[in-house]
Formats: sequence, structure tokens, C-alpha cells
Amino acid sequence: MESPAYPPPFPCSQGQYETEQSVRREKRKYRCRKRSPATIERARMIRRDKANARERRRMNSLNDALEHLRTLLPAEPEEPKMTKIETLRVAQGYITYLASILSSSDGGYHPTAENTPYVSPAYPNVWQEKFQQ
Repeated sequence: MESPAYPPPFPCSQGQYETEQSVRREKRKYRCRKRSPATIERARMIRRDKANARERRRMNSLNDALEHLRTLLPAEPEEPKMTKIETLRVAQGYITYLASILSSSDGGYHPTAENTPYVSPAYPNVWQEKFQQ
């Protein structure tokens, strides 16, 4: 039923097709060299060391930034060092306080309970005298 005007639906016969498939499969069946358990463990340790170094750099950078922020916040010298979360909360309150000063000179802004600065139990009187006016 094959005529020169109509080529066969598949260019190769069924036997040729199966042979080509098996050749392709064999080409794909490459084996990578098996790594020894010692090599695998060494690679895992190298990855962990690199990840630990990245995390250590990140934390050191964060601690340096918090130390710098502590120098910019109002605090009494004899008070203990603020924790990280206290530093962030006091900074947020200080920013709110400074914003209230700027807006009070423009439009008579008076701080309310929602927007007053955070007061840490360790630093109870940082802004008390400023808000009692």
C-alpha cells in the first residue's frame, strides 16, 4: 500500500525503530562514578561550614547594626545594655516621639496611648518627662 506519492507514516520500519530506542536508552544509561562515604561526608561538611560562615557573618552584621543603633538612642549610662528586642522597641518609640515633635511644631500634634513610645521595664523614664507636658 505504499506508493511513492505518500511516504510511510514512520520513516523506519518497526524493527529499526526498536533498535534506535535501545541505542538511545543505552546512551542515556551512563553511570557516574560512585562516591565513597568519606567523600560524601567531606562534601556535606564543606557545605555545612560554608552555611555556618554565612550565618555567622549575617549575625555579626546584625549585631554591629544593633550596637550602632544603641549609641543613637537616649539612655542613661548606668543602665544595663538593652536586649535586641528592647533596642528595636525603644528605637520605634523614639522615632514616634521625634515625629510627634516635628508634627507638633506644624499642627499641634498630641501623642495618644497608641502612638506613644515603647517604654522598656529596664528604661521606664526615658520619655516620661517629655510626655507629661
